[in-house]
Amino acid sequence: TQQALLSLTWQDITHPDDVAEDYRAVARLLAGDLDVYVREKRYVRPDGSLVWVNLTASCVFDDAGAPQYFIAVIEDISERKAYQELLSKKNTLLRSIAEGTKHLLSFTQPNDAVQKFIENIGKALDVDRIYLMEKRKAAPSGKSIRLSLRHEWARPGVHLQTELVEAGAVRAIESAKIFSKEFNWEALIGGEPIAKLTKDFS
Repeated sequence: TQQALLSLTWQDITHPDDVAEDYRAVARLLAGDLDVYVREKRYVRPDGSLVWVNLTASCVFDDAGAPQYFIAVIEDISERKAYQELLSKKNTLLRSIAEGTKHLLSFTQPNDAVQKFIENIGKALDVDRIYLMEKRKAAPSGKSIRLSLRHEWARPGVHLQTELVEAGAVRAIESAKIFSKEFNWEALIGGEPIAKLTKDFS
């Protein structure tokens, strides 16, 4: 509510990582060393979500040079920041694909090339795991298929799915059940390529 907001200070709603720079700017404004303070910063909503804003602030002094009050103009730029982040991720992914393609062309061992390729993609997408599955021969009815795990990458600190199965932490049948719920089987049976981010099995 407006009343609740008015009871808070700017420090209360500012992201902790942005407070120190604001303090330094306030000191410079009060000292007259800075006429206008402009920056992009983050505010924190009550639910913990962030609001990116563009802040423009200045200090008003009286005729004797004593500071009287601050004037601030705050513009919500959350949508723009989200678009910039999305664009950055897309560019990172495209660079990763290009780099991975170089590996596919330069490696003498195809398996090594594919492994390096999915590693680049995993890092670019900032995911925990990537699986590359191979489709086996479908049953005569065409309603069931078999998959085998050909390649797998996991970020440092995350166990490979094969390691979890071998260690007995996860049974292979449990892995299959998770895959069966999340993959587009109709498309796969029809021979269409699929891409899917799956839940962590650990």
